[in-house]
Amino acid sequence: MLNSRNILGTPLAYMKKIQLYGCFFISGTCGLIYEVLWSRYLALFIGNTTYAHAIVLAAFMGGLALGNYIFGRYADLSPRSRCLSAYAKLEMAVGVYALATPVLFLLARKLFVGSGLLFLPGSPMSLWLKLFFSTAVILGPSTLMGGTLPFMARVFITDDQDVERETAALYAVNSLGAVLGSLGSAFILIPWLGLKGSLILAALLNLTAGVLALGIAHKTLPEKIFSKQKSEQSRVPEEVNQTQLKFALAAIGVSGMTAMFYELAWFRFFALTLGSSTYSFALMLAAFISGITLGSAVLLSFHKKVAGHSFLALVCCQLGIGLFMSFTLLGYEYLPYVFGVLKRQATSNAPNFYAFEITKYFFCFMVMIFPTILFGMTLPLTTALSCKQINNLGKTIGRVFAVNTIGAVAGSLI
Repeated sequence: MLNSRNILGTPLAYMKKIQLYGCFFISGTCGLIYEVLWSRYLALFIGNTTYAHAIVLAAFMGGLALGNYIFGRYADLSPRSRCLSAYAKLEMAVGVYALATPVLFLLARKLFVGSGLLFLPGSPMSLWLKLFFSTAVILGPSTLMGGTLPFMARVFITDDQDVERETAALYAVNSLGAVLGSLGSAFILIPWLGLKGSLILAALLNLTAGVLALGIAHKTLPEKIFSKQKSEQSRVPEEVNQTQLKFALAAIGVSGMTAMFYELAWFRFFALTLGSSTYSFALMLAAFISGITLGSAVLLSFHKKVAGHSFLALVCCQLGIGLFMSFTLLGYEYLPYVFGVLKRQATSNAPNFYAFEITKYFFCFMVMIFPTILFGMTLPLTTALSCKQINNLGKTIGRVFAVNTIGAVAGSLI
């Protein structure tokens, strides 16, 4: 048996781990804030919020996929002692780039006006020019964001027995930060600070996370923070054949695509029930990501029971999502009535804005909870299945998350 000191290291090392989790939490928060703010900036440029959101989503997630793939391979080539420094530099680069995005959007607008004189306003070519300039601005920082997970995973994961647990933990922490980013941008930052002020604050948070991680990297090597003894009850890596691995990778791509189908369909449905305000959209997005966060946390809690059966668990997750959605579709026509009852209960004494918004959040969360929990379990499960050697950890995580994200981009466009 290992005592807590062997598992966690010294109290100082434990505090450093908590600080690094905090950095990754901030990273998730800023990512969602940027997504919301860039949608607003592009709405001013493109003139149509539907197009703006689609472009931001495609460029943002496409950049994440590209960053996962490129930096995942680079993480494997870097000594583990330098991965934390590389992560810190990526965070700071994102912050600097974000500060420059208002200027870049202005430059893109000027370039479009200059080149757009050759085409008729509203023509297909004019729209393609807007898409090109918008994507060029967003793709850079989102690619840098995509590189943060492979580097951070290389810092946290010490051997192939940690892959499932630590991937689930990092995914849960980052997703929880995204929930805060979604709610904070809509309810606090934009109303109080405006677009520019919110962008500056998010960039400062990125820079703070980068500086904190860089300070830890310069003072302590990751081996000193995450060193631990092997347990006699360590699980044996699950034996899966190439066919199963290909199936798992294909499944995670399809999972990303169907997750986007469900997300957009839910958003359209809830917009009819809750209203299409900015607050409602933020609450829907937060409820969706909350389910994914909870799914990663559930897997983190039960990873020992799942150990050795990850492939079966992945199959059950996919089947569970499909079966649940099939059986619950017949009940969707009654949901507006259910929400009406909840609304009357929440505002029975006196109209209360926050009570009403909290009611909307929990209503969305309860509708989405089961499938989103299963979606949150699929990525860590697939990563654990695909990672055969710790030396290929960055490449494996980059590939799995890139395939899932590309599936999400395809789902949003389809």
